[in-house]
Amino acid sequence: MKTWRKHENCQQEIRYKLLAQSATPKILLATTMWLAILLLLQLTSASCKNELLGKSVTGSETFLTEEDFKRAKLIKHNDSEVIDDSELYNPDLPEGDIGSIPSSLSLSSGSNRMKRNAIRLQSRRWPNGRVPYAISDRYDAYSKAIIAAAIAEIQGYTCIRIEPRTAADTDYVFIAPINHCSSELKVDFENEDTRQVKVNKISGGLQYLSLTSHCLHMGSILHEFMHALGFFHEHDAFRMQTLGDIDHLDTPYDYNSIMHYPSTAFTINGQATIVPKQSGVSIGQRIGFSATDLLKINRLYNCLSGDTTTTTEPTTTTGLSS
Repeated sequence: MKTWRKHENCQQEIRYKLLAQSATPKILLATTMWLAILLLLQLTSASCKNELLGKSVTGSETFLTEEDFKRAKLIKHNDSEVIDDSELYNPDLPEGDIGSIPSSLSLSSGSNRMKRNAIRLQSRRWPNGRVPYAISDRYDAYSKAIIAAAIAEIQGYTCIRIEPRTAADTDYVFIAPINHCSSELKVDFENEDTRQVKVNKISGGLQYLSLTSHCLHMGSILHEFMHALGFFHEHDAFRMQTLGDIDHLDTPYDYNSIMHYPSTAFTINGQATIVPKQSGVSIGQRIGFSATDLLKINRLYNCLSGDTTTTTEPTTTTGLSS
């Protein structure tokens, strides 16, 4: 008696046995068994492929409803909650969660760190601060509510308007649970090889903002939306190759920025990977926008009337409640 085992990608194990006998009266039975086994393998393989496909597809496009925004107001945010934002640190993506990088910029491993972190060119921003969007139908009611809460937060403190896309909107953000937490930047791209990862982005068109179940926290969603609006990380190590591509918007370095990574980002041994020059400061908060975050968004999109250095109070303690 022989035993074969076949392992499919979906971790299902198929076991079957055949009597290894060569007697003539058994040939027909053996042939029938082989055909049955082959059919079983084909059906199981198809089932496994469908299961895997179901985990990877983005789903169909839909939009948030008025009911989603009503539910968003009922969500209570615990400011003292420890947020696991490890999904932001994907080693296969530039800076851990940026889906694409402009060809005019490259990573620098030197000490020339810049405090500038917003894309300057007007053509690389969302016109008039309007961001057309669609959202995957794979999200459940709570997921849509927390995403709606983040959108309400952005619209409540800036002039940015995140609106359902229309047939005329060829450039738009598609929010879907694709892989980890990541967002593409609103830029014009050519093929780019960054950190040995080939990044392709066609100018314009659909722009992915990936939010899996591990990313559905207010801070993580706001972080990815700031990427979509044209912002890099506060601590970025990018080096300008074309002067004027990046703008610091006349703001000081912001340790409290929601775009700043924590001290242990990408660590493999628990030791600090980012050490602030200023002692006594904490970095990497994922509660909400800092005052400077809001100031940068409002300045980049000309939300402010006249030149001002003040903005709305920071939302690091904000919470929506019933």
